[in-house]
Amino acid sequence: MAQDFTADDLKKAEPDLAFVKMGAGANSPDSGRASSALRPGRLFGLTLVSVSLVTTLVAFAILMGFTGIEPNEYVTQIIAATIAGLIFCLVVTVGFEIFRLWRARLKGRAAARLHIRLVSLFAFIAAVPALIVAVVASLTLDQGLDRWFSDRTQSIVQSSVIVARSYLNEHARFLLADIDAIARDYERIGNVVQTNPSQRKLFLTTQAQIRKIPHLQIIDGNGEVIDSAHLPSPREWPEVPEVALIDAKKSIDRVPIFINPGRTKNLVGAIIRIDQFEEKFLYAVKAVDPKVVQYLRDAELKSAEYSSLQASRTGTQIAFALLYLGVALVLLVSSVWLAINFADNLVNPIRQLMLAAEQVSKGDLSVQVPVRKREGDIAALSETFNVMTNQLNDQRRDILDVNDKLDQRRRFIETVLAGVTAGVVGVSADGRIEVINRFGLSLIAGTEKDILDKPVSEVIPEVAPLIDMALASGRDDHRSQILLARRGMELTVNARITAEFSDGKRDGFVLTLDDITELVTAQRTSAWADVARRIAHEIKNPLTPIQLSAERLRRRFGKDLSEKDQEVFDKCTTTIVRQVGDIGRMVDEFSSFARMPKPTFAKGDMRECLKEAVYVREVAQPELRFAIDLPAEPMIGYFDERLMSQAITNLVKNAGEAIQKPEDDDGAFQGRIILRATADRDQMVVEIIDNGRGWPKENRNQLLEPYMTTRKKGTGLGLAIVVKVVEDHNGRVELLDAPDFAETGRGAMVRLTLPTHSDMAENAEAAA
Repeated sequence: MAQDFTADDLKKAEPDLAFVKMGAGANSPDSGRASSALRPGRLFGLTLVSVSLVTTLVAFAILMGFTGIEPNEYVTQIIAATIAGLIFCLVVTVGFEIFRLWRARLKGRAAARLHIRLVSLFAFIAAVPALIVAVVASLTLDQGLDRWFSDRTQSIVQSSVIVARSYLNEHARFLLADIDAIARDYERIGNVVQTNPSQRKLFLTTQAQIRKIPHLQIIDGNGEVIDSAHLPSPREWPEVPEVALIDAKKSIDRVPIFINPGRTKNLVGAIIRIDQFEEKFLYAVKAVDPKVVQYLRDAELKSAEYSSLQASRTGTQIAFALLYLGVALVLLVSSVWLAINFADNLVNPIRQLMLAAEQVSKGDLSVQVPVRKREGDIAALSETFNVMTNQLNDQRRDILDVNDKLDQRRRFIETVLAGVTAGVVGVSADGRIEVINRFGLSLIAGTEKDILDKPVSEVIPEVAPLIDMALASGRDDHRSQILLARRGMELTVNARITAEFSDGKRDGFVLTLDDITELVTAQRTSAWADVARRIAHEIKNPLTPIQLSAERLRRRFGKDLSEKDQEVFDKCTTTIVRQVGDIGRMVDEFSSFARMPKPTFAKGDMRECLKEAVYVREVAQPELRFAIDLPAEPMIGYFDERLMSQAITNLVKNAGEAIQKPEDDDGAFQGRIILRATADRDQMVVEIIDNGRGWPKENRNQLLEPYMTTRKKGTGLGLAIVVKVVEDHNGRVELLDAPDFAETGRGAMVRLTLPTHSDMAENAEAAA
């Protein structure tokens, strides 16, 4: 049976075991996750990543025992709490960044896909090596532990402890044998030594010298020394351990108790009871080699530590695996933050370029992107983009200036073309219409949509011979007078085509159409007026003598003739007188046309002239049905009431004379004449509509000229007088088909358009 001096010495390996466990536990959280709140917390993210990495390194150094800080439970808890807080901040920061990137992707923000791809690529590149390192490290650790805890290693550790214990056990066996022999000798001569202290001391000294025991004592039950061997010794000997004394008291068969080296380092001892009636004990101490004791102590400590590590092998593997996982996560999250940071630095200028390009596509050429020299090639690209936009902006400004000048020139030309009283048509080299002015559209009676880019020979077939002549000939200018039939009207037009040349090649033509219908009509009217004046003067002079002579012959010679001759004579004279009257009336009409009086303008109501004309014709032609459509308000204007009444009466008379029953009439035909008038602030419009035979399809405008008529007994002066009266009032006359009777294919309409207040009326009013 053995007893240790200090059993606590065997617990020195426990802190090392605790270090291994806490080292793994402290590094199992991802203490190195680094992220960056890129916007608006790049500095915060950089600080967080740096603090996480430094904290991981410091925690590793503390737990591995590389610092003076003892890795106890309290320190470990602080480290774990700190790393947990950093991990939480990192997770929140990275989560916010990921949410921001995903939201940008959902919103279709520029370069969002590239941003996410870059972050994913960097995270993948960082994760794969980190995970590979963690797996390889775990496998390497497992293989290392297998070699560390192999049977051979265990045998070596156990053998070292056994060898060290064997030497100590040998000393213990000799010491126990010596103390047992001394105890027996003491009992054998007990009466002598018990009563004689000097003999007892001599006994103890002799036994100690013989057995080479440097310290030998007899003690009582309280550990008090009764007697001891007298041997010179330079050192102090330890008292008997209390635990050993108690064990010796309990030993009934007086078995010696061995005392292992404790605080005495290289001393071993033994105690045995020598008196069964009294508590007396023999206590011996003997020195052993200190190196052997130290070797034994070291072997026992290492063996205990080895056994503890072997028992916690699984926990150690898990701890180191968590440590490697934590390092991998630190690298991963740090790489994610760096990826986001780098992607921002890379994507931001690209995004700016994309947004700027979008602005350029919308027409904003003044956009510029910032240039940062540290961005390298992207900075060069941004600078090139800025140079490009500057050049585009300058070029657009120049183009706009040129366009403004061209637009000003175009507006000037359009204004000139719109102001000229001639149609201007631009014709391409292949004979297609490219441009036409407003007056040209009115002459052709069409719209730009129907005319532009159409062959001029199809739109204006009347000028086709002139175009062919210009294309076939080498001359630059061709003229011709043509007739244009549009909207039931025939216009006399002076056409001129001029070739355009560019670089010596014919580039197209300019066709001008000048309406000279009114000029031709005016010339004819003027000529006929002069002719009428001369005819009236020359014919009217002999008419009166002829009529008087015929009447005188009838009075003088009519009574002297026979009855048969009398009848012939009366018939001849009557014919002469009647024909002279007809010729006189014709001469009067000529005189009226040639000597039309100037109108006298006065303020009046046009409705009265219309009502008077209708009343006169209702009396003359009661078989016709008249309808009058006049506004309720007075049609006030400045006109010559007598001349206007004469003109409207002539038109109503012509309308009545034009109404004839059709050949296939079944008795249901009813002649109708409609007078319709409207007025506004600037003009009055009077329409006389009938359901007669209508106007001719061609050359109807010639009916407005003097002596042009389709009736057998007409003089051709009625419409000419109407036109003269209306033109003297600054108005116009139009011969149109009757819209009210379009379904029957019959009828005519005359439209008079008169200003309510003409310049001549103003002059007359001012003169009054």
